[in-house]
Amino acid sequence: MYKNLIISESRKEVMVAFRSLPVSSIVMDSNCQLVDINYSAMELLKLKNSNNTKEIDSIISDMTALPQIMGELLTGKDIYGQKTELKRTDGVQLQLTLNAVMLYGNPKLFLFQFF
Repeated sequence: MYKNLIISESRKEVMVAFRSLPVSSIVMDSNCQLVDINYSAMELLKLKNSNNTKEIDSIISDMTALPQIMGELLTGKDIYGQKTELKRTDGVQLQLTLNAVMLYGNPKLFLFQFF
């Protein structure tokens, strides 16, 4: 079952929908810090707990293209189909395709989706 959520609805409702997205998704702030991660991304990265920010930050910080991507997002550009790599904490290197956008036109929140 799907529910259309409009921007005027509370952030809590939007994040409930975010958690159940079928695509591996991460929300980050403009300082490249984790805001939220959904269940699909946790499975992809083999994370047991979304509150373990140290483990998630180590995965994100290994993304060498992240500063360039964040620079483009801050100018309002969306990223589609960019090839990237993520190294899980168990050492497995993942070859992924990345889409990223600014959320709600807010230059402080960004959605990253991995395929």
